[in-house]
Amino acid sequence: REIFARISAEARRIVPHDFLMLGLLSDDHQRVRVIALSGDLPVTPGHIVLPEALRGPIEGGGDFVLNDIALSAEGARLIGKLRMPGSTEVRVVEYEAQPFFRSLKVDRGIRSTLRVAVRLRGGVVGGLIFCATGPDSYDDADVSHARQVADLVALAVAHQRLADEEMRSAEARSHHHSRYYSSYS
Repeated sequence: REIFARISAEARRIVPHDFLMLGLLSDDHQRVRVIALSGDLPVTPGHIVLPEALRGPIEGGGDFVLNDIALSAEGARLIGKLRMPGSTEVRVVEYEAQPFFRSLKVDRGIRSTLRVAVRLRGGVVGGLIFCATGPDSYDDADVSHARQVADLVALAVAHQRLADEEMRSAEARSHHHSRYYSSYS
């Protein structure tokens, strides 16, 4: 969390934001597990189901801007204006106000998000999400800068995965080694 807070602070200089999140997609791209948060965002419980309205944009390349996010009159849904980078077409999307998304809107006042894909080995493994309390906070210049930040975050994710893999391998060797020598005792 401390390292990600530093990443957020540095990224804020080129992509202004109030909060920053890093989420990794499940293998089937239906859920996301938030692994890093900046600021005082609530910790997320396990996996979050990706809203149907946002699955297409995520699968279509992963980068999008969602502005003017508002809670529906009955409070059960969120509504926002979705725009893909490089396009002037704006599409209104509506999705379930799951507890985490609802908390971002109601408790933290988030009104705009910018999501860019985090790519490893040629595939999308997750997303870096910049959140702002302003209603129309992000444009294409921000998307370009956010992609640069996401590339650096992808490098950090790759290094973490390698370190985790090495640790598992070392533990397996140690376990095998101790079993081998204990059979001769």
